[in-house]
Amino acid sequence: MSKSENHYSVKQIFGHHWTRIFKKNRCALVPVLIIFRFMITIKGIVVTGVGDFKKRMTKYPKVFERATGEKLVKGTLNVRVKRRIQVREHFRILGKDINEPMQDLLFEKCFINGIPAYRIRPLNLLNGSGGHGDDTLEIACSQEIPNVPPGTVVEVTLSRDDLDPKNF
Repeated sequence: MSKSENHYSVKQIFGHHWTRIFKKNRCALVPVLIIFRFMITIKGIVVTGVGDFKKRMTKYPKVFERATGEKLVKGTLNVRVKRRIQVREHFRILGKDINEPMQDLLFEKCFINGIPAYRIRPLNLLNGSGGHGDDTLEIACSQEIPNVPPGTVVEVTLSRDDLDPKNF
């Protein structure tokens, strides 16, 4: 088959990966298993937060469940790391869906101490700021992360090919 007969593109719909396959003017939407190819594990220290995510997740649990496909523990675990790490957006919650029209919530899939989780980064739509900044990772998970009081060293694993492990 020639290139002109087939076209492949990957889209994210509510946090799940799908691909549209176009073949001879027909389109099919099929799920895709995404395998993390490049992994980097970063150590950080748990720090106390202010509770904004707990309020959001309590008030809008269906929005978070629709975005992630699972019920998250209400609140985030804040992890301070040595260097700033810009979020790599996998999907987002629009601010208008949680009554915060001036900021969206960007999600990056990750692991914390080996447990599947999400890094969530508030994004102010006017100036790009938000949350605690890029040196504090706000991590949400569908299960309680055990034994992580403030001051605990944890490991966050990201699927990134743009970070040099020597810097962390």
